Amino acid sequence: MGPGTRRDTLDDHFGNWNWKKTTAFDSQGHTLKCKMEDAVKWEQEHHVALYDLDGTVQPVLLNKWGIEFKMWEEGQHAQILLKASLLAAVRSQLAEVEAQELQAGINHSTQP
Repeated sequence: MGPGTRRDTLDDHFGNWNWKKTTAFDSQGHTLKCKMEDAVKWEQEHHVALYDLDGTVQPVLLNKWGIEFKMWEEGQHAQILLKASLLAAVRSQLAEVEAQELQAGINHSTQP
């Protein structure tokens, strides 16, 4: 068995085992469906608890917190966009360097 065949066989076995763990029975005897049903139930209970908590907080504070959260969220969104644009710029520069090296006859590729 060559190294490629060995790796493919191991990948198949590990993938099969992970699929069985995800969809079949786990150590507590719950299926994925049971876990999803539990998650929906808990989401509903947490929604009710949050609604009850909102009723005890002054509306002025809720509005203030809502505004602060929106400002924070917009700041996070701006940071994500900035990171994405920086990543695109770096990838572009790396592609240019690679193209120049290939033209010069320098090949760092691991593929034959």
